[in-house]
Formats: sequence, structure tokens, C-alpha cells
Amino acid sequence: MLLNRRDIFTEFAQSSSISLCMHGEGEDSLGIWDFLRQVILGIELAQRLKRFPDASMSGFTQQILTTLIVSDLWNRNVQLVLVDPKPSEDKEAGKGKGNEEDSNPLDDAFDITGKTLQFHSLVHEKQVEGLLRFAETLKWPYTNETRDYAEDAYGNMRGGSNIALDLWDWLYGMVLPGKWAAFKIMAALVHCTPSLAKSIGSAKYYECGLSLPKQSYWRTRTVFGRVLGCIPGVKSVCGWVGPCPPIDGPHPRYIRLKTRRSAPQKRDDGVIVIPSIWSGEGEETIQLKPGEELHHWIADVTDDSCWVTPEPPVRQMTNCTVTGIRVKALPLEANLAARSSTMSKAEIDEVTEYRASILFQFDNESPITYTLYTNPVFVTAPPCHGPRHRVHTRVLPRYLRNTWDIENLKEASADEYENNGVLVINATGNGAEVVARAWCSEKGKNAVIRRDPGPCFVCAHNVASDKGLGVNVLVWVS
Repeated sequence: MLLNRRDIFTEFAQSSSISLCMHGEGEDSLGIWDFLRQVILGIELAQRLKRFPDASMSGFTQQILTTLIVSDLWNRNVQLVLVDPKPSEDKEAGKGKGNEEDSNPLDDAFDITGKTLQFHSLVHEKQVEGLLRFAETLKWPYTNETRDYAEDAYGNMRGGSNIALDLWDWLYGMVLPGKWAAFKIMAALVHCTPSLAKSIGSAKYYECGLSLPKQSYWRTRTVFGRVLGCIPGVKSVCGWVGPCPPIDGPHPRYIRLKTRRSAPQKRDDGVIVIPSIWSGEGEETIQLKPGEELHHWIADVTDDSCWVTPEPPVRQMTNCTVTGIRVKALPLEANLAARSSTMSKAEIDEVTEYRASILFQFDNESPITYTLYTNPVFVTAPPCHGPRHRVHTRVLPRYLRNTWDIENLKEASADEYENNGVLVINATGNGAEVVARAWCSEKGKNAVIRRDPGPCFVCAHNVASDKGLGVNVLVWVS
């Protein structure tokens, strides 16, 4: 109950910086002593939870959870050191006087009068090593500059130099998991790159991507992260995807993309429905049809020659390349537009949202542009067991009638992927998967991705259909 009080303590999840809660000013700042008090109470709570694992409790809020995480990180990664002032000659001369038997040897250890409190990181070397590994994995173009700064950052700070609060958090290992960790590692990387730190610093929002002159980096949760993440050579690490192609727009700059969520299929007012193997079959069903003779149906479904293996999409030789990545600045929201006259250009740039689009070139054909309106979800299907599964000829048309190549995908109408069951996108060509993902973003469709070693065509089709996830789009890569 004490730790849940907002008038005394803070919810660390509301701030991107732990050090801001310690050293900053304003409502988000606790000050060092209240911060340490919250940390100590968090450690005490952790000990009680460990000692009484079966005890009933209430009030376990996000504030409690983040307090436990921060307390654990502080306890493991930070050492508090009390530094004595330089003793004067008078104090040196007075040593040994008085009744030493009446003094407790621990009194001096806890007496902070006249002493300086210092924070020593126990993990700064490991944190720098991890930061540089992150930079190397994503092919950071300023790696040498970053290494020169990062290796000496902690020593320079201990020597009195000022560093950014986000870099302080990283060097001390005081980073909450999830979106905070992803935000923090990129902020630390930028602040360890002096040529960038002076111009862009830290991002204002967690989901911002980073645009550089020759490449770009995007959060995995954004539409560029989900669409461009399948490009060969692009890697995903610590919540970031890169290096991606550069955008035709402002750089160096943090870019906040505007998309709407591609909502999953609604089912019976939020009720979770476990579909049967017969779901969504309609007229193409293996079940006994009305008026059909039972003996005729038994003979048909037991005839082995009536069971066939549907062939997956054939390998395409089409080559597709990304020839342009563009962002268009959108008008400010009403509340921001009303204050824009009093904002600087840098402040306006920070809050501006952008609409993304990708330009594709198919061999020698005319370029095609896809605008990324939504942020779809892609699910990679796991392998199935055994040989490729067969289906009865009664349901075979369902698996074959609605397959599209990426060259013609732009022309697919709503009827094609809403009234004809699962739409199968043949993305076996070079660079085709990026096109398929961009199409899903433009049309607002989630999709199942199939690549080796994935399920057979029948199982992948069923996962995408109403029998499985109900997204009704299957991207067949390999």
C-alpha cells in the first residue's frame, strides 16, 4: 500500500529515464533520497514475496512491478560509495582523543555528514560491450566514432564531464524491459556518436525510427519494421530492424510514422471461438450433403484416388526491387496546430507524423507504389508433422482458385480476398515478400507467412483460413 502511493513515490513506467527520476526536476523527479527510499522498500518487498510465496495479496499494480524491477537492477548494478572529505590538520591532530570505548565502529560508516555520495556502475564495461555489439550487428555507419566515445564515456563522466541522462541509464544498466530497453539502446548509441548527438539527441517517442543519409533504422513494432524486415541483409535485434534502405526525405532525423492498427477478425462480440475442422467450408465440404445417399458418400470419401495433394504456388522468376522509400509529413493534430505559432521548427519536427510509402520496380515494368496505411500483423507458421497432407477432391478448388502473383496483386479487389476464402500470394520471386507485406499494409490485412521449413500447403492454408487464425491471407515465400 505504501509503494502504491503516487504522492510519495513514482511509477517508473511513466518516464523513459530512471536517472530523470533521481536527478531531474519537476513532477517526474523524486530526488535522490526519495528514490533510494523507494528502491529500499522495493528490495524489502521482494524479500517478503520470496519468503512467503503462497501469501495472498492485493494491489499488485504496474507501479509495484516496475519498482521491483528497478530495485533489483539497482541492487545488482550500482554501488553507493561515501567519499570522506580531505581531513584537516586539526582533525588529524585530534585523533585518539576522547573516549574511544564509548564509540561504535560502525558509526562512521553510516555518518554522511560532510561526505559526498557517489554512484559507481558495476556493469559499465558490459554495457559498452553490448552497445558496440548492437552497432556492429546493425551495421551502424559511425561505428569507429561511436567506439572511441563509448569506451571512455564512463571514465569521462567519473572525471566530471556531463553525459546525457539516457546514456547514464545505459551505462548503469538501469533500463526497464520492453519498449524502454529498445528506446534506450538506440538513444545511447546516438549519444555515443558525437556527430549525431548534437543534432538529434534522443527521440521524443518510443516508436520513432531513425533516418540517416545512407540507411535507416525502424522499431520492429512499426510498419516499416514489419514490411522491410524481410529484406535480405536486414537484421532484427533489441527491438530494432536494420539497416534498411534510406528514405527519400529528411535526415538525420527521427521519424514517427502514422498508421492505424489492422484489427483482427471480430468473432461473436469478443467471445473466443475454437473453430472446428469444418469451419468456413460452405458448399465445398467433405461432409454429407443434404439429400446425398449415405452409401454413395461413404464410397466417395473412402476412395483413395479421390484424395490428392494440392500443389503450392510455383516458383516465380520475377525480380522485384525497392527503388524508393518515401514519407510525407501530415498536418499536425488540432491541439498541436493551435500551439504551432509558439513552437520552434525543431519542436514541430519532433511531433510531426509521416505517412509512409514504398516504390517497387518489377523487372522492366512500370514502378508501382504501395502506401502503408495500416500496421499489419504477420505470423510465421511452424512446420507440420509427417508428409504433405492430402485433401478430398470435393474441397480441392478452395485451395487453388485464389492465388495471385505479385505483379498483379495491386489489382486484387476486395471481393477477391473477402468472398473467395483465403487469398494466396505467390511471393516466391526475388524480393516478392516485401511487396506482399506492403500490400497487406495498404489493404489493412493481417497475414500468415510460410517459408521453409514451414508447414505443407494444406496446413498453411488452413492456419490462414477461418479454421485457424481467420486472417484469410497466406503469403507463400518458400
